[in-house]
Amino acid sequence: MARSREILLTFLGATTAVLWPSAADTAVGQTQHRPPVHTPHTITEEVARQRLKTYGITNVERLERSGNSYLASGLVDGRRVELELSLTGNLRERGKTERFKAPDSMRELPPKIDRKQIVRPELMRGIDAVSRSFDGDWEVSATAVQGCIVKAWKSQLTIKGTQILEDGTVRGQIATDGSFQYARPAPANPNVVGPFSGKLSGDAGTGSYRFGPNCTGSISLKRM
Repeated sequence: MARSREILLTFLGATTAVLWPSAADTAVGQTQHRPPVHTPHTITEEVARQRLKTYGITNVERLERSGNSYLASGLVDGRRVELELSLTGNLRERGKTERFKAPDSMRELPPKIDRKQIVRPELMRGIDAVSRSFDGDWEVSATAVQGCIVKAWKSQLTIKGTQILEDGTVRGQIATDGSFQYARPAPANPNVVGPFSGKLSGDAGTGSYRFGPNCTGSISLKRM
């Protein structure tokens, strides 16, 4: 660093030494203490036009660069506005300090949900009617095909919704299309339980059954 020049001044009879910085000292000091320069992010004119559209600005008649912003003139809901868009993307109406807000017509509002569309009583009644279209008491007539001790016999079932009951005990299930499955003891041996399956339609139905490896048969059902 260059040595500062020493200047002697005489003031009111007193001699005072003053250190006067040299040009080199001044240049170095300015270099060390110079504040950083912040340059705003620049957006292109095309990006500026897109940004105006997102705010609902239409019929842009003027868009010109002025310093660190774009000056624009356009329509918002039919109203002519003079706008200033900074290079950082902030938009405000000229002469105002607050940021520009998009009109209500541009804001995406959540769709209103009609509760009647979520739960429609008429559809619920339809579903309930289908699931209960076979409710009631049914008479089952069984006929052995092969290998059964009892050749023919009858029983009674009760259908409630999707459940098939016999003597108050749930034995199986029935679907809305009428197809069913249930199990019950054999008429000749209560310790042997066999599967039954078939399908109902209207007030009647047919199916089949099996007890053990050898006994098979068919069933017909009618609403009582």
